[in-house]
Amino acid sequence: MAIARLKGINLKKGVVGATGLIGSAIVRGLLCQGHDVRESAARQPVSLCWIVVLACMSLLATTVQASEPSNPDARFGGGRVADMTAGLESGFHAPPIQLGPWVYWRWPWSYAQLITEQGITDDLCAMREQEMGGVLIDTVGHIPHPEAAPYMSDAWLTLIAHAHRETQRLGLGFYIHASDGWANAGGPWITPEDAMKVFTFSKVQVKGPVVFDGSLPQPDASPVKQHQNIEDNEKPQEEYYRDVAVLAYDCSNPNAVPTGVINLTDQMSADGLLQWQAPAGDWTILRFGWKITGARNAPATPAGTGLECDKLGRRGMDAHLKGIEPILRILEDSAEGLSSFIGIDSWEAGDHNWTQSMPEEFKAAKGYDLIPWLPVLAGDLLSPESSRFLADFDDMIQEMVRSNYIGYLTERMHERGIRTQCQSVPEYADIPCGEYWAESPSEKVHGPHADLFKEDPLRAFAMTTAIGIGPLGRGWGKNVIGAESFTSRCQNWERTPFALKSGLDWALCSGVNKTIFHLYAIQPDSNLKPHYMEHGTGVNRNLTWWNQGHAWFDYIARAQFMLRRGTHVSDVCYIGIPNSWRKIHDQFPAPYRYDFAPWSRLVRDMSVKDGLSIFPEGAAYKLIVVENGADIGVQEIQKVEQVVKDGAAVLAQQKPRQGRGLVGFPECDAAVTEIANTLWGRGRKGERRIGEGRFLWGYTPQEALELIGIEPDFSGALAEPNESGIDWVHRRDGDTDIYFVVNRAGHAVTLDATFRVTGKAPELWDPDSAETQFADSFSAGPQSTTVPLRLEAYASVFIVFRGPGEPVTAKNPPTARQALDITGPWEVAFLDGMGAPASIQFTELVSWTDRPEVDIQYYSGQATYTKTIHVPAELMEGADPVLDLGDVRDLVAVNVNGRHVRTLWKPPYRVALGDALKPGRNEIELTVANTWINRFIGDFRRHGRSGVTPENAPRYTLEGASTQDYNENTPILESGLLGPVRIYAKE
Repeated sequence: MAIARLKGINLKKGVVGATGLIGSAIVRGLLCQGHDVRESAARQPVSLCWIVVLACMSLLATTVQASEPSNPDARFGGGRVADMTAGLESGFHAPPIQLGPWVYWRWPWSYAQLITEQGITDDLCAMREQEMGGVLIDTVGHIPHPEAAPYMSDAWLTLIAHAHRETQRLGLGFYIHASDGWANAGGPWITPEDAMKVFTFSKVQVKGPVVFDGSLPQPDASPVKQHQNIEDNEKPQEEYYRDVAVLAYDCSNPNAVPTGVINLTDQMSADGLLQWQAPAGDWTILRFGWKITGARNAPATPAGTGLECDKLGRRGMDAHLKGIEPILRILEDSAEGLSSFIGIDSWEAGDHNWTQSMPEEFKAAKGYDLIPWLPVLAGDLLSPESSRFLADFDDMIQEMVRSNYIGYLTERMHERGIRTQCQSVPEYADIPCGEYWAESPSEKVHGPHADLFKEDPLRAFAMTTAIGIGPLGRGWGKNVIGAESFTSRCQNWERTPFALKSGLDWALCSGVNKTIFHLYAIQPDSNLKPHYMEHGTGVNRNLTWWNQGHAWFDYIARAQFMLRRGTHVSDVCYIGIPNSWRKIHDQFPAPYRYDFAPWSRLVRDMSVKDGLSIFPEGAAYKLIVVENGADIGVQEIQKVEQVVKDGAAVLAQQKPRQGRGLVGFPECDAAVTEIANTLWGRGRKGERRIGEGRFLWGYTPQEALELIGIEPDFSGALAEPNESGIDWVHRRDGDTDIYFVVNRAGHAVTLDATFRVTGKAPELWDPDSAETQFADSFSAGPQSTTVPLRLEAYASVFIVFRGPGEPVTAKNPPTARQALDITGPWEVAFLDGMGAPASIQFTELVSWTDRPEVDIQYYSGQATYTKTIHVPAELMEGADPVLDLGDVRDLVAVNVNGRHVRTLWKPPYRVALGDALKPGRNEIELTVANTWINRFIGDFRRHGRSGVTPENAPRYTLEGASTQDYNENTPILESGLLGPVRIYAKE
């Protein structure tokens, strides 16, 4: 049975969900009972009575499925909407566990000898306790430790099987790459026959008439360069070659292809000798074949390294799946309601353009023989229709890599109850994925798309493919869109959850709703800290702020729950995925959203109802934008004409002059011209009403949307405009409209947010606190509702429209009636035994870096501040008490009178105390955590980089190149509770 998440289920405005918090702690404790899980968050003894209470609560709780998704059709439906059985509000308070952030769970080969079943269990239990969603096992490294269990060995498979069983037991998701290393799909079991290939050729010139009697050189020319992974000692394998055809043609004849091509294949001997009577003419003898590219999966160990499998022919994937069969047997043994994933990371296998089955598959798809056209591939464009053939060939390559690589992988996995998740050819996976990168000092110079970084070094992100993966995935009918998140070329130790929030929200607004942290390096134990790290933004159980991290993870889970509900609302769908998608993203009008879909989706799946262009998964578009060039397929333009007649609005630019390719040529040209003349009129821009719909050309998308009367979906009029602006995303779940609105600025903003919704009362749902409330005021227009909003720096909120409501006039906001300033000394206990004093009194609140004690200045970890205060009764009368901590660096768990209230991970560090605070004597306990960076810098300053040893730095290690961007001159960062602290009462 799926485990219901109870944490926060009672969190309403001003109320502390104590029962939910305790229940969740018990559930997590029971899941890891009997396992040596060390240094978890402060754990209370679990009595028998509480176990009984939990059992009763579980019977009453709303069942929440832990899988994504849960019913059989959704599970293998190519990414359709998940059947999350929780209602909207209950699911918001307690989202399914797998909607928490996943992690790249890296198993580096450099210390793989330390990986044990106990360490695996400890990691997974720590993730489950912090309510993360799942793991993506990532085995990486060229040189393994000599004592490490080799890839695919029995000992290694035992560890993988244990990890899989534990995720199933804990209700976590599980994924593993399809090969050693992150790129792509290969191994020592792949033979040259099943490897990636490129066509290659050689030419001999002959002046006829003459008898040619000689050797044809083995081809070596190719439009594809040698793959970068090839080493000199691997060239003999890379030169593996097979013939396809030997052809002759008169190169002085501009129409030699295809009718003038003579096939001499049967006349060449196995050793390349040819005898041929050449007629009069200037003849080219073309020897055409294929060789392997030599691409190998990487970065991988010798035991796991081999040729990349063929990605155009299915035999390549068949061979690869046979090689990883032991892994597949592990994955198919999944618990009811849970899915296991296999997949392919980013495409780093280089180019390819041939497979053995190419001639047969080409003829089946295009209806004509490929062989007489091979001279065109060799650069001899001896036909007026050469460009048409090349268009057919290019289209064939794209379709084969989709259908025979990721599409075929997905098909084969579904037969075994396994799902796919891919960055390579993501549209054919169950869950498509992109990526975005986080800034670091070296990243600004060396990182991808460094020009996209912002000036703030802690909030600089390169979205890379995450900008396009949302629109692309949605256009293919996918509801769950993943992203490798916060990748970097080094460790971003100074990045806190708050510093990462703006990048996360950016991705969420782009359509990502499955966050996968890059990365969590597997932690063999908890004795050394921060222990093993790899490049990226580290998230693991040995972080200083790990115990407080669940608050951020809960934020992500709530946001992703909401952003998987129903269907994304996009007004525009681009047909024919353009190469300029980044330019489209930058220039697309801000009040609307868009998707990308291929021509095949338009032809096969699109219908029109009530003027909306609809895909079966539920997406409904008000405008279709056709991205075509001078040519277009007959089926494609026929479908465009049909949807217009049925009532769609279509915008196009270039009027096509001919059909695409040689399919149906030359009749296709006449058909295309006839329909184009029906659709396009004269002039640079214009419109025609055809049937029930409208066809426009020459307009920008913004002009077209305004012309057909489409109101903005969202607009935010800032009281004081800024360059960062407001970001947003809109989903519709039945009759409920869900907007996610984000302040991209580093300061608070006020705005009038206008939504294309009428007749419903707006509700404000906070994904951080889980509090929900009706908007204090709003106004309504004929087609929209305007809500005044105030958003703190980098803040976000869901605006939910689900029930009827009349406009409300603004009331005076609650004011602080009186306040209690909490001054004087605090008792501070440094918890982790990392050199700072176990207990000390702070007479005033200052940054740890400003203390005279060196060990506190450079302390990284947790510290608990305690203080006894007296609260006057009159402060509590008829008011909601609020604790305001002022400034905190960086996260803080708030406990009042022994009761956990909430964990705060971002400003403003304020929390409603509800009935946790009593008149009279109260005990305040605040556990604060900073980042690791101050400890690094302090040890560099005290011992030098090479002088850090177990003797002078107990329980501490600098394994790996995780601190390469820091030195003794790097500034240390403010840490601790800075204040001022006060309690005030709101009317």
